[in-house]
Order: sequence, then C-alpha cells, then structure tokens
Amino acid sequence: MTADEIRMTGILNLVAAGFLLPSLSAMRLNWRYQNQPGRSCFYILLANTLMCLAAGFGYLLDIQQLLYISYFLHYMIIMGYTAYLLAVLHQYRPVRKWPLLLSGACCVVSFVFFHLSGYDTTADPGLVSSGLYLTGQVIASGAVVIGLAVLIIGRQYLDRKEIVFLGLLPVMPLVVGELSKVITAVRLRAPLMALSNMMFHEHLHVTDERRVARQQEQLAQARLAISANQIRPHFIFNSLTAIYYLCDTDPERAKEAIQSFSHYLRTNLELVDREMVIPFDREISHVRYYLDLEMLRYGDRLRIYWDLQARDFMIPVLSVQPLAENAIKHGISDMPEGGALSISSRETADGYEVRVVNEGRPYRSQEDSSDHMAVGLRSVRERVEQLLGGSVEIGVGPMGQGAEAVIRLPKSAATVGAVQRN
Repeated sequence: MTADEIRMTGILNLVAAGFLLPSLSAMRLNWRYQNQPGRSCFYILLANTLMCLAAGFGYLLDIQQLLYISYFLHYMIIMGYTAYLLAVLHQYRPVRKWPLLLSGACCVVSFVFFHLSGYDTTADPGLVSSGLYLTGQVIASGAVVIGLAVLIIGRQYLDRKEIVFLGLLPVMPLVVGELSKVITAVRLRAPLMALSNMMFHEHLHVTDERRVARQQEQLAQARLAISANQIRPHFIFNSLTAIYYLCDTDPERAKEAIQSFSHYLRTNLELVDREMVIPFDREISHVRYYLDLEMLRYGDRLRIYWDLQARDFMIPVLSVQPLAENAIKHGISDMPEGGALSISSRETADGYEVRVVNEGRPYRSQEDSSDHMAVGLRSVRERVEQLLGGSVEIGVGPMGQGAEAVIRLPKSAATVGAVQRN
C-alpha cells in the first residue's frame, strides 16, 4: 500500500467509527436494550467502534500495535455474534455456555496464529500465503460454524426472516475478510464490519418493536389475570369473618377494618383498570390496606416493619402486595410464634430496590405450578421485566434465615416521568 492509500484507509476507519457512535449512544440510553440480546449487541458495536479507532490511528500514525489490536477485536466480534445468538435463544429456552467458550477459544487461537504468522498489516492481502495465517483462518471458521449451529438449534423459535438475517451475522466477518483481499487499494475490513453491524443494530431495533407489540398483547391478557388473581374468595371470607367477630368485641376496630377492606377492594379494581405502572407511594398505600386486614387474622403474631428510604419512582401495579402475601403465607402463617415482615425501598447508583423480607421459613419457589401464589409471582416477574426492564429475585433472607424478595428497577425506566417518555 502506498502512503496515500494508508492515509485514506486510516481516515475511512475513523469515519466508520463516527457512524457507529450514534448507535452506541442510543443503545446505552434506551432501557429497552438492557436485556441480554441488547447488551450483546452493544458490546459488538463497542468492539467494532474500538476496532475502527485502533485501525484508523494505527494506519495514520504507523503504530503496528494498534493494528494488531484491531485484528484482535475482529476475532472478538466473531465470538460476540455467538453470544448474541445464545442470548436470543435464551429468551425461549435454557442454554449452555459451552458454545460461547468454544467459539472464544477458536477466536483466541486464530489470533495467536495470526500474530505468529508475522502478517504484514500494510501488505497486499492477496499475497498472504503463510501456513500459520491460513490455519488461523480455518480455526476462525470453526467459530462461525458454532454460531450457525446455535442458530439451527433455535430455529423453531424464530421466523424465516430472522433465521436468514441471523445466519448472515457469523458469516459476515469471513465475507469482509475476503472482500479486503479483492479491494487492495485500501483496507475496508473495519468499515465494512461497521456497515454490517449498523444493519445488525437496525435489525435489533425492528425485532424489539415486534417484541414490544407481543408484550403489549400479553400485558392486556395479564390485566384480566391480575383482576381475577388478586380478589380471592378465601381472603374475602377470612377478612369478613374477622370483622364479624370484631363487631362484638371491638366495634371501633371493626369500623376501621371495614374501611380498610373497602379501600382494599376498591383499589384492586381501580388499579387494574388504569395504567399498568403507578407511583410507588400508591402501591404502598394498597399494601398497607392489605396488611391491616392480615393483622386482623394474625394479631401479635404478625409484626410489620417499614423502611422506605426511596419513594419517588414508578413500579408495576400490584407488584409488592403479592410478595408480601407470599411472605406471610409461606414464611409466617405456619409458625406458632408468628414472625416479622419488613418492607423497604432504597435508591441505588443506577436504579431502585424494593425488598420484602420475612423472618420465618425460607420459601421454595414453585413458579411452575398453577396455584394462586405461583401465578401471582410469575405475573409480578413478567410485568417488572416487560414494563420497566427490571428483575425480581427470590431467595434466602439475611443471615440465612427466612426469605427475601427483591424488585430491582433501572433508574432510566422507573424514574417519575421516564415511563411517559418511553
């Protein structure tokens, strides 16, 4: 390559990096891309951007180390495609990590062979004949085959267009490599990769829109399920029975209980018919009505502690109350001495956390069953994930005792006002 060709190659790589930056920024700021496929796509674009920058400055400043870094990132992008395919498949079924590890091993070995071959990054690509270099390319093809195998395994979960597009992703680095041998005036490896990855990002955006549409349909069905699931005959019967006995023993307390019961029923119906995301304070008000009624049944056996350090954020409707009910039913109700229930909230560096902890028995999650509590927990988990991109974790409580349910919400989605913008 002549000096002018090397300079032009460097400029084209820097321009390609500039075109990738808006896509990177959009993915970083949009909470909808915070799922596993979105993160995989983000890292692929980030690696491609760094690859273009390293190649651009490497050619312009004649720094061979930067050029070798750009080639290393080229191989990492191949592994990234396998990671993305596994992330897509993981949305439908459990996946193992060995395809990603095997793909990564192929890419690392390929780069080692590339480095040992003494490949001249400024020579005519068509003149490359080193056995080590060609062996490395064959091994890199193995990583591509692994990615295609993952796609074949998960093809039943994808439509035809997605299969065709995703099938081209792992092949694209090899195609780009061959094109760079044909077009010898300038090295277009990194810019062509940038172009293909911008198309990749656009595909992710389109599939995300389809996913959101499907989720809206599922949430519409969940709205009816919440209504049927939250108002239960046995809970109403127990509450009315407790109020009945209070009428003789403590009429004033009975009046308060009737008021809480009325608020509880009305809030259930009103919240289901309104927005699926509400202010946290509104959700907590509903939880208080529910716990007032449970106190009628358990009396001194149920102790409730509040620690609400953060309140100014949004949360899916009827998401905390099922967790509190679960804690009472599975962790406290069967304990002769009862137990304590604590509900807390706090703001973290990147989001909000709501914790529901009981000091009774640990709860063994049975979300695959069809009983009321399992359906309720599945509903909470799905709505937290789909509406705000958050997560719900259920595990053993502090100090290895009791159980703890944690709702984590990203600040970009749960902050008051962000829901309307999104």
